[in-house]
Amino acid sequence: MKGQKLVVIAVLAALLVAVGAFTGAYAADDDSTFRVVNNTHHDVQVEVYSRADIPYGVNDENDNSVQKIFIVPAGGSGEILLDNDETYYYAYLACGNTVIDGAINMEEDVEIIILPCATQPTVMEVNNHLGVTVSLELIGYEEKTYDIEPGYNLIEVYSGETIYKYDACDTDFNGVVDILASGRTDFFMRSCEWFDAPERIYGEGNVVRYVIVNHASFPIVLSMVGPASYLVTLNPGENSFRMVAGVYDYSYYLDYQLTTGSFFVRPTGSGRLMLSPSYTIDYNAGDEFE
Repeated sequence: MKGQKLVVIAVLAALLVAVGAFTGAYAADDDSTFRVVNNTHHDVQVEVYSRADIPYGVNDENDNSVQKIFIVPAGGSGEILLDNDETYYYAYLACGNTVIDGAINMEEDVEIIILPCATQPTVMEVNNHLGVTVSLELIGYEEKTYDIEPGYNLIEVYSGETIYKYDACDTDFNGVVDILASGRTDFFMRSCEWFDAPERIYGEGNVVRYVIVNHASFPIVLSMVGPASYLVTLNPGENSFRMVAGVYDYSYYLDYQLTTGSFFVRPTGSGRLMLSPSYTIDYNAGDEFE
């Protein structure tokens, strides 16, 4: 009889352990984890409510709707267990004076990430003047590559100083762009012709249209040296060029002889240079201007 009592007690103990394990597992299945990752440089207080109308920071201990208030350390994380049959509301104050809040359905584990204060999701306008699709690599809060088609593109990015890289015009372009959180950042991929334009070197205000008239009945190769250097072929008649304003010395060969002179390109582009070799034709261009 004594041995039988010991067996019964052992069986009851085993049943109690099994029931406890089952109850614990069942309770765990009823909860999901709400996890907050804090990537800022300051501790953040996170509050969780069962109602949406509770103001952040009031901390009314008598209000049963306040589920949890916990501190997430700077650069760290914090988590709590919540009933997975319920919808909860969270709020926190991390950067500036704006409270961030939202609703969470705890049917499964939920994680939110508090971004660094200098980094916020935004958009950036990318204008591709190259005429072909270009791969743009951005390295900032995240590292991502975008296919930028010719023309206007709007891409989703994070604000803050970001390294950019792309290949075009047989050149590796790279640098840093400060992406504004307002979404008003414009990024330009210049055409290959833009890099050869005089405006880029001398300033747009100094580059003008200037006319050179060739009175000969045949083309002339003309050399011009001044604020910029040019070697051009003048066809008979008027020839228009984009030139940097200033004083130039010119020269050309004709009948085995070198002809030289000088002229001034005004900042307005007015006036013209007229060349009249021995064999000329009349274009009614008016008096010669040098």
